[in-house]
Amino acid sequence: MPEAAKARDQALRDALGAPDVRHLVVVRAPTRDAVLARFEALEAPLAALAARGVIRGFDTPARYLPSEATQRARRAALPDPETLAARLGRASAGLPFRDGLFAPFLADAAAARTAPPVTPDDLAGTAWGAALRALLREQSGRWVGLAPLSGVSDPHALGRAISALDDRAVEAVDLKHESERMIGGFRDQALALAAAGVAVIGAVLWLGLGGIRAAANVMLPVLAATAATAALLLAAGTRLSLLHLVSFLLVIGIGTNYALFFNRLFDAPPTTGVRGRSAEELRSTFAVLVAAATTLTAFGALALSDTAILQAIGRTVALGAALSARVRRGLGAAAAVARRQRRAGARRAAILAASIPHRTVQPLFVNAYTAVSAVGAGRADTCDALREMRPGLAPNDFAHAPSGGFIGRVAGLEAVRLPADLAEYDCRNHRLAWLALGQDGFADAVAAARTRHGAARVATIVGTSTSGILETELAYRARDPATGALPATVRYATAHNFAALAGFVRQACALRGPMLAISTACSSSAKVFATAARWLAAGLCDAAVVAGVDSLCGTTLHGFGALQLVSSAPCRPFDAARDGLSLGEAAGLALLERTPGRAHRVALVGYGESVDAYHMSAPHPEGRGAALAMAAALGRCGRRGSDIDCVQAHGTATRNNDAVEARAIARVIGADVPVTSIKGHLGHTLGAAGILGAVAAALSIEHGFVPGTANTTSVDPACGRAVQLATRERPVAAVLVNALGFGGNNASLVFARMP
Repeated sequence: MPEAAKARDQALRDALGAPDVRHLVVVRAPTRDAVLARFEALEAPLAALAARGVIRGFDTPARYLPSEATQRARRAALPDPETLAARLGRASAGLPFRDGLFAPFLADAAAARTAPPVTPDDLAGTAWGAALRALLREQSGRWVGLAPLSGVSDPHALGRAISALDDRAVEAVDLKHESERMIGGFRDQALALAAAGVAVIGAVLWLGLGGIRAAANVMLPVLAATAATAALLLAAGTRLSLLHLVSFLLVIGIGTNYALFFNRLFDAPPTTGVRGRSAEELRSTFAVLVAAATTLTAFGALALSDTAILQAIGRTVALGAALSARVRRGLGAAAAVARRQRRAGARRAAILAASIPHRTVQPLFVNAYTAVSAVGAGRADTCDALREMRPGLAPNDFAHAPSGGFIGRVAGLEAVRLPADLAEYDCRNHRLAWLALGQDGFADAVAAARTRHGAARVATIVGTSTSGILETELAYRARDPATGALPATVRYATAHNFAALAGFVRQACALRGPMLAISTACSSSAKVFATAARWLAAGLCDAAVVAGVDSLCGTTLHGFGALQLVSSAPCRPFDAARDGLSLGEAAGLALLERTPGRAHRVALVGYGESVDAYHMSAPHPEGRGAALAMAAALGRCGRRGSDIDCVQAHGTATRNNDAVEARAIARVIGADVPVTSIKGHLGHTLGAAGILGAVAAALSIEHGFVPGTANTTSVDPACGRAVQLATRERPVAAVLVNALGFGGNNASLVFARMP
């Protein structure tokens, strides 16, 4: 648009008081009130931009309809009728107002204190209602609000200010930029379709003329003429648009027709008649020349039109048709140059591809694994329970913290006794670990690895969130009532300390390699796999025993109850009616080595970790941390989301966490990859959740099934469509496991079947 026209447009807008709606702030939220609340929060940042001169002014729907919270706050700020009457009496004392003059005002104020919130329906038919409708509307089940900005002097500063809010629901939109992007999208689509059309024409010519050389002999002059036309238009200062693209297609069509005729006429062998041509050929030549002259005349006339559209089409087609005369000289040399350039380009591409490093990790074979939980002891019990969707949750009967709800308790754990040489480690958590060490020949597999590599070359890496804190809780209850002293039998170092679990497993397995205890809440025993992969890659060890153990205790049962996160019924991950989690206890163990054993063909092939630190307990609303961890796990094994057969989700059955995780899974893995959670079977085992997910993944791969999500009957639409309600018998080659901890400490693992 000419600058004079732009200046006149601005002058008219200023005269009429009409806003320049090029720049908008857009807010998207699930509810109308959420949109209004966000705009109220934006008032201060936008006002600051206006004070800095970045914008001249702004308008928001919250100016016409405050949020319900604001309306309630304003109503609450109104004094009660008695106070208001007293204040009014004091203010009007001695003034010549008749009695009862302010009675209607007092009545209106009293009514306003109990009036329901104002809604858009209340503003219908008013100027404010019309303004609100223009700025606030519902689209596809979500609400969108617009804030027009006027006098934007620095769009980049505006964009930075909105980005600094770190709110994905709020964005600055430049309508001019977006419209240009949309038109660019149309242009790119049209170019792609045009290229496809040219390819089809080339293929038809190739088949019809009997060879690629003959087809190129027809097409190259036409394409050269089209390119020359575009170059001449650009040199003349013309901005190419979609109209010119349509015109180029006409040039290609017309030029191809002419080229076909000229190709036959001038490439045919000499016969008789004028200059060795037959009368038939001369008539054909005359016909083609007449057609060309007609084309030039018709489109040349359009080129002289005062209408911009007709002028653009006419100039382009007339110029292209004139340049479409077939020129033989130079084509052979140009083709040879092009061939050399293509070969050189192919060589450069091959060298570049070879220089890109592959960031995949070496697979770590899971040569032994086992688990103990509320559904049973060992792989067989666990596999049957998951396959048959047989949950192990029961009403909370834990003597040390009977806080209601359901729990996943390991039967018979109180009767387990540690051997004499491990007696100093005695606590509920270590009894649970000892019970797991005795399952599925795991101790024998570790002994064999110890023989292969040496005790000093086998690492111990464990994850737990509370370790043996129950022992300290019991000691605190038994403290001296007079002095508050704890009993002398307290063994903090070997029972409660987080490192105590690592020491116990290391000593129980007779290992002397490096050891580590990880406590990052619910991601603890998923991170043990990532740590093991790094240690083996660094040469710190040749094998690793990884474990995750967490047992029931008062701290977690009462703590989650205080947070109102515990369901009164068995938990229902991803269910539309889910209302909280069920806590459980479990122990899982795995032996990782670089070379495969004979028993299993499952390997850890990728891992990803992230810390988003969005909130102490709540995840990022869009699941950024979970998405980063999943993407990193896929990247390390060179796989895409479509390569995953099942996602073993964290799936805690809390409303916010499930919805956020489901969104992240759909974004990174895909909306149709089966998703399941084992929390409905055995409860949320906190620090053991990651390794229990890994055990479930290995069982799915080895036995060919995707477990259903126990207790879940109706999937929340906010959690997508891929949550499995029933077990599916099918081959499983790769499973992604999520473990997402408090504070945004996330870990994702990829396990795969190995040949």
